[in-house]
Amino acid sequence: MVDFIEEPGRYHQSPKYDLDRAIAWAKRNRGQLLAAAAPGLTLASLIRDMFTPGSDWRRRQEDKGRVVIDKTYLNRDGHVRNYLIPLFGQDDPRELTRRYIDDRLLEAARGELPAGDKPAKGKATRGKPPAPGTMAKIAKTFGICLDALVDQGIIPWNPMEGMAPYSRAVQHPREDVPTAALDQLYPSGHGPMMRIWGGTMWVACMCVLHDTGMRPGELRA
Repeated sequence: MVDFIEEPGRYHQSPKYDLDRAIAWAKRNRGQLLAAAAPGLTLASLIRDMFTPGSDWRRRQEDKGRVVIDKTYLNRDGHVRNYLIPLFGQDDPRELTRRYIDDRLLEAARGELPAGDKPAKGKATRGKPPAPGTMAKIAKTFGICLDALVDQGIIPWNPMEGMAPYSRAVQHPREDVPTAALDQLYPSGHGPMMRIWGGTMWVACMCVLHDTGMRPGELRA
């Protein structure tokens, strides 16, 4: 019996009894077997757990030394569950076109997003258009998913190739803190600083932020 990654839980009886010959038979007849037995293949079943710990995709990346922080995997998993599965989860990946993908992503960019697959950290806000930078990240994640399906032989090529990328422009640029305000927040001398921030730990904390430009989350980490 042989099975394909596109058909979880479905097996085909091979006429060959030798393992290598059975696999070779499955490869030769892959297209015919899948076309006959899996007309309802959906994208959701293939990408839902792609970025979760222990997935085949992550293991292959780690074996190649392409390791990123867990936060990046968590963000990509959020893109899959909160955007990609609601938009494309019921589509057959073999039928996706570049224009169709672009149209659906534009719907998401306008805030026209269906209900999510299930809650996840950093879940999308329904009705609120994602920032341009967020859309660029979502499209990047989808491109990674489709490249993985190409590697698995599920689709012949990535339909997102050549699609115009989303702008990474900052939607709400941060303004500089006026120098006069900084002088009030960071007065000269230990005593005045203690009165502003309330304790030695907070003085040290705020001075690190001031001197390095580090984000608060980075400092906490």
